[in-house]
Amino acid sequence: MAIINCPECGRQISDTSSICPACGYTFPRKKAIRDGAKIKTGAIVNVIGGFGFAATWALLSVFASAENDRSGGVEVSVSTSTFDNPDLAGIVFVVFLASIVVVTAISIAMLFIKKPTRKKMIALSSVQLAFALLENVPWIVLFNFLICCGMWLYTWGILLQFIGSVICMKGALKIE
Repeated sequence: MAIINCPECGRQISDTSSICPACGYTFPRKKAIRDGAKIKTGAIVNVIGGFGFAATWALLSVFASAENDRSGGVEVSVSTSTFDNPDLAGIVFVVFLASIVVVTAISIAMLFIKKPTRKKMIALSSVQLAFALLENVPWIVLFNFLICCGMWLYTWGILLQFIGSVICMKGALKIE
């Protein structure tokens, strides 16, 4: 507990007081700073998840390519009844990748907003959360593929983005 001066009357009061007992001046809430920090924390988690997914994808692609070179280029194909139509699989894959990019881009933008307003942050967090949910749909649809082919290694980045989006939304809802 520290002693500060009231900006209105100059009287010395405790820094934990929300109102000056002499003049009635109301001090701004410090909680808004924590809520803004919560949004930034969620945004950082999202950025780590997005770049982590990209790094995992790049590393696994390099290892898969090196393994194919050593094995003489044997091609393995996996067929799932969910995607008998290759056009549908391509569309789902593009939507999935676009969702990761959108969540990461919104998160980067949230890190640079100087004065976050409740309305603006709820709007950004809502879009972010919607896309984070959208990027999880292919993993649910292809759950059997995830288990059999080691694709579960990709899911940590996507789950981080979902968790970060929830943290951002919680922070945005608390801004006054």
